[in-house]
Amino acid sequence: MTVWLVLVERLLLAVLAGGSLIMAICVRPPLLRALREASSALEVNLTDQLRLQVWGRFNDLALCCALLLLGLFVWQALMSGQSEYLLLSVGAALCALALLRKLLIDRRLHWVERQQREEGAAGEGGSAIGVRERRELVLLSVGTLLLSFGLLTWPLVQTAGR
Repeated sequence: MTVWLVLVERLLLAVLAGGSLIMAICVRPPLLRALREASSALEVNLTDQLRLQVWGRFNDLALCCALLLLGLFVWQALMSGQSEYLLLSVGAALCALALLRKLLIDRRLHWVERQQREEGAAGEGGSAIGVRERRELVLLSVGTLLLSFGLLTWPLVQTAGR
């Protein structure tokens, strides 16, 4: 049973940490480059929609993984009584909260951008909010990546120290 729990834990952490890294390094830059180099409005719209859908789906998957990890760590803390799992639970909870906030901001920005496209004009207040929220998205993305790598390496460091 313990081997299966460790395998599930590692798989969830790999999706969370590895997926975040792949999205940040391998997926986002080419899509942003294609968005900058787009020559028509249709190309811009299609590339932007693809970028939003890819990030949205990954964030949904990452949130599910973080919530499953939280449940797994809490369950292990209750069953084993080790404080190590409580710390891991806190890390997983912070990761889940950051991902939830990212999803909310993504959806709000997507809605604001769609409103602006439909109206044909960018409002001054909307652009300032967009800049602030985009910065928050970057900070949440970096924080989630660091938390997921911390969750991934913590048990390995603890095992090596024993």
